[in-house]
Amino acid sequence: MNHDDADLNAFVARADAHFSARRMTEAMSGYRKVLAVRPRDAHALHRMGLACVHTDEMDRAREYLEQALQIAPERAELWEHAGLLAALKRNHASAEASYRRAISLAGGTASLHRNLADCLRLSGRLDEAMAHYEKSIEIDSGLHHAVRALARICTELGKIDEAAGYWQQAWMLDPASPQDVLDLIAALAKAGDNRELDEAIRQARTRFADNADTLNSLAYVLNTHDRFSEALSVARQGLVIDPQHPFLHHNAASALSITGNVADSRPHSIEAARLLPDNPYLQFHLAGVQLVLGEFEEGWKRYRWFYELPGTENERIRPDFPEWCHGSA
Repeated sequence: MNHDDADLNAFVARADAHFSARRMTEAMSGYRKVLAVRPRDAHALHRMGLACVHTDEMDRAREYLEQALQIAPERAELWEHAGLLAALKRNHASAEASYRRAISLAGGTASLHRNLADCLRLSGRLDEAMAHYEKSIEIDSGLHHAVRALARICTELGKIDEAAGYWQQAWMLDPASPQDVLDLIAALAKAGDNRELDEAIRQARTRFADNADTLNSLAYVLNTHDRFSEALSVARQGLVIDPQHPFLHHNAASALSITGNVADSRPHSIEAARLLPDNPYLQFHLAGVQLVLGEFEEGWKRYRWFYELPGTENERIRPDFPEWCHGSA
């Protein structure tokens, strides 16, 4: 190795150190010095491309990566990163081709199969995507992203039992994630697996016992799957923590009113509407409660919130007789 090579390798080593420490400006400066002397240095071109991604210079990143690929087309990681850049640009066909080339060179890694699966899922090829997600978790069972993607695809395809299994696996990988257990509970409710559902609800209520927002989300999921007694119990658990949580009151009111306990739902509905006076859903729910209970004057006045609900813009009816106008003022 001559003196010049030793100096250039020192520049590469320093640039690599800056890159690892995410000091991208310094790293790019070092790689430019290398490329000024060795313009076909695939490593420096590759790292320049990755640094450009960090600095949000995507077009330059692609240019550097294309140059690196021309010089070292046998390197699988270059094809994988080319696929990632194509995917960011939503060029799924190019991304797929790059990932498949990388797999042919490297024999397939967990990240390659996962990234290819992402690309196939976004292209609507769900069965193929599932196959590659499954390969990715065969290689690395801890890939939370891949497990969640499998759960979502199974849900979309109506494979509810399989979806529940994947949501269970996802929650085991990240027990602190409330969304995983909420999706698990929704899947179990659809599947009608009451024993597993009861256990999942119990675990969620215990793990997130001090989190009013998560308990509210759980109550909402239970309400939307006709598990009204559990929804009411969870909402009341959350209200002990945060008595001023409007949506916990709303979920309690919904569970009560749907099961015919309209009078009992009234205090919760009033409190929810008081806490969020500009929320059309809460105001309209209270209007329905008031009308059912015969509180017609207040109920009809509040019923105007129906026209503030999303999707009701074209349903406005404005008769010209004074009584209507007065009642909707």
